[in-house]
Amino acid sequence: MELFDYDYLNGTASKYDTNHIHMYIEGDISRSISELSNVDMGKFVHEYVHYLQHIMTLFGLNICTAFARASILFIEYCRNKAEIILPIDLSTICSPMADYIAYFNRVKGDKTARCAVDDIEIVTQNIAKARKNKSAVEIGAYDYDYNVALESAFKFGYTCVIETMAHIIQTRINPIVQHDIVPYLSGIKIFEYITGRKVTTEQDENLIVTLCYGALQHDNPGVAFIEGAYVIKDDSITDWHVLYKRIMNNIVVIEGNKFSLKQMLINFLDRYKKYLQISIGNDLQYYNKVIENIQIEVANDRNLFLEMFFSGEIFNRELFENKLTNYYGLPFVESDKIHIFPKNLDTATLRSLEILIIRFQCGKSNTICPWYKSCSKENQEELSKISIECKENQWDKTEKCLFTEALRYFRLSDKTIIQN
Repeated sequence: MELFDYDYLNGTASKYDTNHIHMYIEGDISRSISELSNVDMGKFVHEYVHYLQHIMTLFGLNICTAFARASILFIEYCRNKAEIILPIDLSTICSPMADYIAYFNRVKGDKTARCAVDDIEIVTQNIAKARKNKSAVEIGAYDYDYNVALESAFKFGYTCVIETMAHIIQTRINPIVQHDIVPYLSGIKIFEYITGRKVTTEQDENLIVTLCYGALQHDNPGVAFIEGAYVIKDDSITDWHVLYKRIMNNIVVIEGNKFSLKQMLINFLDRYKKYLQISIGNDLQYYNKVIENIQIEVANDRNLFLEMFFSGEIFNRELFENKLTNYYGLPFVESDKIHIFPKNLDTATLRSLEILIIRFQCGKSNTICPWYKSCSKENQEELSKISIECKENQWDKTEKCLFTEALRYFRLSDKTIIQN
């Protein structure tokens, strides 16, 4: 979920890629959700949760909008060059966004801890420091096996928040799934530390999931989660819906103007829609309805996703496929053996843009087309399009394929491209 991360193409771990609305699921995922095993369904839902975290929260929408802006800068850069010299350094092109990227890296927190986390300690001053500096919160930890205590064992931030939420939801489907404490169980550890009670009930898990969602409505999710846990303790909140409404109706002041978080979310969805449309060079078709659905439910203090999770409906394969994904849409879904490509212009254009951005960042040691693996898995018609250029100079390819169509669509097919 890094702004310019494309390592998943060569990796094995499941992940959701904010940049291009793209899910990669480790394993042999079926085309039908109803046919998935509990293990694979858990993986699928885990990554789908990340998709929702990015299109349904203020923090997530900021990331999505930032990459849409980066995509616009990338296309403008390429169109303004008579010769495109590869590899392109995307971070240089996106230098106008340097402050935002630096801020994101401060608040995202750690994916791993510097010792085993058998117990934790939160220092109040560290919360205040993180709030002031807009950074993740330093958390202390004890490793009892090796008798180690670290004042700064890990940084609790955005990554820990999204993974804690996804972990809890995944374990309702596959209770035996194993995840490291950091980042996946760190939110549970912190909730237990602050409230003074072990999380053993679904009611507490529901509060943590809602708290994670609420924390992602703030510019520093790690701080917001910790402060929210103290509110839950001090005000004895037990109902997830009470917590949800309290979060979304919270008032913030921006440049002297008052906004509820739900109004800001509606506005941010409009902003994301605008930048996403500019990045793909067309009006949204598929995701336009998704954005509209989210705006309607937010305005009415509803959240279909949370409602279905807490009622258990989300675990009904048929309801998940026909109710939830019809409402929030599907990203492009890729697994080890197949991919699920929603039949719409939005998804096709985003995938084309992703292929160009990834390929144009590659140097001589890695010149294969990002779509080559998918073509190799397809039917005979797709296999017939594979040529020697697929492994190096894709722009010299004469066969019509997703890469050559991407060049044509983004008006780059007449450019001279030089690979270094």
